[in-house]
Amino acid sequence: MEERNIREAIWANYDEIQKEIKSIGAKDDTYEIKLEERDKIRNELLKLEQLRNDREIKNMQFEIDKKNEFIRNLITIGTFSINFIGCVYFTIKSFDFDKESTMTSTMGRGILSNFMPKLFKK
Repeated sequence: MEERNIREAIWANYDEIQKEIKSIGAKDDTYEIKLEERDKIRNELLKLEQLRNDREIKNMQFEIDKKNEFIRNLITIGTFSINFIGCVYFTIKSFDFDKESTMTSTMGRGILSNFMPKLFKK
């Protein structure tokens, strides 16, 4: 709200200077001074507009970054969940080695014997 008031005040000042420039002649001594004043005011208006544009761009970038972070988190959670479920599933499947004496059950036994001591050492 305050920015709008500042912008309106500067525009009002700009309009006043512009009217004064039109009312005085080009041969008047104050003509150059008024032109310089008008240019300074115009530069201030341009700076305000640039600041507003920069703020909008930063807000848009923040929203994009926020969405990207959310997607990255979802991918991380999904990857972890799939890996965990796969690990649990194959661990449970490897417990079936007592029923069959196959190469898979022997490999499952080897995996479990390597995995279990590491699990309980922590």
